[in-house]
Amino acid sequence: MKSKFDILFEHVMKMITEGGHAVANVSKIKRENIQPTLQKIEEMIMTPLNISKDFWTAEIGSAGKKDYSGDLDIAIDFAKAAASLKKDSKEFKNEVFEKLKDGGYSPVRYAANISFNFPIQGDQEGEGVQVDFFPSNNLEFTKFRMYSPTQEASKYKGVHRFALLASIVKAVSLAIADDAVDRNKYTAPDGRVYPAYRFKQLTVLDDGVFQVTKSFMGKSGKFVKAAQKDPSQSKLVTTNPQEMLDMLFGKNKYTIKDLDSFESIWNNILFDSEFPYPEKRDEIIIAVWHSINDMNDIVMPEELQDYVDEHNLI
Repeated sequence: MKSKFDILFEHVMKMITEGGHAVANVSKIKRENIQPTLQKIEEMIMTPLNISKDFWTAEIGSAGKKDYSGDLDIAIDFAKAAASLKKDSKEFKNEVFEKLKDGGYSPVRYAANISFNFPIQGDQEGEGVQVDFFPSNNLEFTKFRMYSPTQEASKYKGVHRFALLASIVKAVSLAIADDAVDRNKYTAPDGRVYPAYRFKQLTVLDDGVFQVTKSFMGKSGKFVKAAQKDPSQSKLVTTNPQEMLDMLFGKNKYTIKDLDSFESIWNNILFDSEFPYPEKRDEIIIAVWHSINDMNDIVMPEELQDYVDEHNLI
């Protein structure tokens, strides 16, 4: 069974890749109309609900970095916002939903997200854009996690950048769990090799870098095709991107600047001549190829496809 985060993550990725399809009758928003629209959202929604600017951010994704954007993503620290008002977090989220409903914005829920149609300000009179409110327990890390380069800085989107980063982090962080029953290598149905059928690895979520424990042994005692997470064993490792890099590769070997785009990660880390895990390179490339291939309407990076073809990996 998928966790709530897995469901939310798939939904967020779907919205990012498809460009605003959670609500009806929405349009793409022009770059120049984003700030006026955000100001109106603050005036009409955030201020009446007493959500301080300290508790939300729209500095995520690709909005404002290209001529048109399919939606506006806004991360909100609902827990801190609610606490500042001496309210229960769940009740406060319901209050936000009802405020949107009463305002005629046609909100819809999906897992922890709230999506709604908001009038575009500026020269797109009569048009609406999809706005996505989603929870974050660490706004600064969420901005890093969902960062998307400008059109001038990269040929690819933020989802390409994150898919490559996530694949690298997972591959190089594998370690046998202390309570592993089988300490021999385990080959999964897709051909990838793991240190054991039960293992630990790092994963990058919206709120930070977490250590998760996964197992190919299902609850019924039979092996399953995809490793399942044990939520009780998940723990936060860091919310500092540089600390994550230092942990994986050694202190200051790579910097946050190396994570700016798909190309910078590909060239400066994965194909760095001194990359500490060259034996993991093909495994990482196979993983990121599958990750991107599973996304709708997302182009496969040329560098990635060329490498896969040249080395007959897939």
